Amino acid sequence: MQRLREQLDGKPFEIVAVNVGEDSAAVSSFLMELSSDLTFPILLDEEGKSFGELGLRALPTTILFDQNGEVVTKVLGARDWDSAESVQEIESVINKDSASAL
Repeated sequence: MQRLREQLDGKPFEIVAVNVGEDSAAVSSFLMELSSDLTFPILLDEEGKSFGELGLRALPTTILFDQNGEVVTKVLGARDWDSAESVQEIESVINKDSASAL
């Protein structure tokens, strides 16, 4: 996700990670083990409320929203988000949103 964030730097795009079911100490410990810093926010959902509020069925789940907050796609499971295919999919949403804003 960090590599994707770097590829789309300067574009109207943001990654927000949601950690479900762990406390801040566990997340901090995980972040300290990474070889580089993450430049996107990580929200904590210690009580698991996002399962109901976002309709999550499994982790990891990725939800891509457009600029209006509408769900464009929901992906269950891991995915190589900095692959050419994934970047192209996300850029198509960015470009569509940019065109509709004109």
